[in-house]
Parts: sequence; C-alpha cells; structure tokens
Amino acid sequence: MNQEYKIYKITYFLMAVNVIAYLYTSLKYGLSMSAMQGIQVGGFNPLYVYYYHEYYRLITANFIHFGLMHIFCNVYSLYNLGMLMEKILKEKKYIIVIVVSMIRQHYFLICYFYYLILVQIV
Repeated sequence: MNQEYKIYKITYFLMAVNVIAYLYTSLKYGLSMSAMQGIQVGGFNPLYVYYYHEYYRLITANFIHFGLMHIFCNVYSLYNLGMLMEKILKEKKYIIVIVVSMIRQHYFLICYFYYLILVQIV
C-alpha cells in the first residue's frame, strides 16, 4: 500500500467520500439509520426526483450506507475492483464508468415510476 493513493486517486477519493458520508450519517442519526433518514441526507426516491427535480440524488444516493457491514463491503469492493478498473481504464474512462454507473443504477426504477404515472393518467 506504499504510495497507492497517488496511483489510484479516483478509487481512494471514492472510498474517502463513502467513509465520510457514513461517519456523517452515523453521527447525525446513530448506527441504526432509518430509510426516511437516508432519504433526508440524499438517498434516492423517485418521487423527489420527479416532483422536486432533485437530480443530485442520482449521485448522492450512492454514498448512503445502512450499517457497518454495508459500508465495509462497499469500500472493500472499491479497494479491490476499483483499483483494478482504474488501472485498466485509466482515470478519464474510469470516471466516466463510475458516473454512468451511479446514474444508471436508478434508471430502471425511474422508468418504471414514469410508466406508472403515465398508466394512471391515460
């Protein structure tokens, strides 16, 4: 791990943001954060995206974690797979893959939500 943070800047940045977000929510709500509290700090809910145009939730929801095991597994996966992907793709392509993955993660849920709204209107 000697000087790895200089080589894998994006991966270490993502791990740091995850840990900081978890520490913030743990200090604010305790270790047993509810789903509603998760939404209050930026978790994903299609209603907020649709009615209030809170598109930032497509990104911030990726940093909300419920419990120590959740944050541990995500950071551990980032450490192992993130470094490999960053090494293979290089910084620019890796950032693109990360951002597209963050947004795409919620894409089908948003499409389904819009479908339900359209079905009820027609």
